[in-house]
Amino acid sequence: ALAVGLLAAASSYAQTSTVEVAVEGLNCALCSEAMREQVKRAAGATDLEPRLECGRIYLEVPEGASVPEGALNFALLSNGYNLKSVRPSPQTLADVRATKDC
Repeated sequence: ALAVGLLAAASSYAQTSTVEVAVEGLNCALCSEAMREQVKRAAGATDLEPRLECGRIYLEVPEGASVPEGALNFALLSNGYNLKSVRPSPQTLADVRATKDC
């Protein structure tokens, strides 16, 4: 019973959703760890995957969480990028990483 309770608790922490952020001016600077951490913090994300060739950043956020667009926009603007849109993605972060398509 204890193991079942621990598994249930662990799975509740693991529930995430993916958000697709369209960004203008995306380049390799987002590859830096400092920039990645700044964007993750601003968005309240647990992980991210930049897709430079697509002009997108995919964020993994806790299920039901909303991305604070103002903070995300500020983080992107202060690094030379323009936020175009933020929307839920039907893909998981693992799906995004597994494909090269935009």
